[in-house]
Amino acid sequence: MQGAERRTDQAAGLRRLFAARVPVVAAVVALGGRSAALAANLGAAAARLGHRVLLLDESLAEVARALGATARWDLAHALAGDRRPDQVAIRVGADLTVVPAARGLQRAVAAGWSAATIAERFAAPDLLLVHAPDPRLAAHLARDGVAVLLPVDGAADTLANAYLALKNRDAVHAQALAYGFADATCARNAIDALAFAARRFLGRALGVAGIVPGDAPLARAMREQRTVFDVDPIADSARALERVAARVVGRQPVAGCASPTRATRLH
Repeated sequence: MQGAERRTDQAAGLRRLFAARVPVVAAVVALGGRSAALAANLGAAAARLGHRVLLLDESLAEVARALGATARWDLAHALAGDRRPDQVAIRVGADLTVVPAARGLQRAVAAGWSAATIAERFAAPDLLLVHAPDPRLAAHLARDGVAVLLPVDGAADTLANAYLALKNRDAVHAQALAYGFADATCARNAIDALAFAARRFLGRALGVAGIVPGDAPLARAMREQRTVFDVDPIADSARALERVAARVVGRQPVAGCASPTRATRLH
């Protein structure tokens, strides 16, 4: 009898060990084509750290294009049963899979899909990264909260777009992720200005997920529709992306923002 009980306990332990884990969920707010490239590079960074990554893209296949891939099907086809999940998914690396979801993501949320539901259908990822204009879609998929990354780049209208994203997304705590700046001081100034405006005019705190320098390898990767790891895996931008990915997957706390010395006109 004792032997039978021991075998039962071992079987239960093995089931717990090999049970599909609920993935960590994070969102990159879609603010244009450059945010798609950032999401692609962040997903690649997490994959390089040994995590299985599934990237749901609610834009019009911008993430696939940023990786030099072509999207044929959408998550909506899998929801309707017209295509199998593996036919919809685009494998762009051993541990990185992109699923175009311009038409399917909102339907999946409305149908009650969770991160666990998606994990059952798409090879049990460790990280579910969502690229969408509204990060609340990602929050609906998550059980334990979601990290929301707000891209801030060096484009002329980047601060205005980022501020509007904060202004229009109720009850979402966001973390600024600066990238593409040639100078780190400019990146910090942009984040500080956005944080100041969010705190003063929206009453909202803004964390900092990190700063990814706009070095030559990153610029080349975006131009050639590849990840920076394909161009130069030890570039400063590549290492910065890996640090951000490690925080996201490990749910580490982010740094706070200092207040700028003067007000901004973002409101």
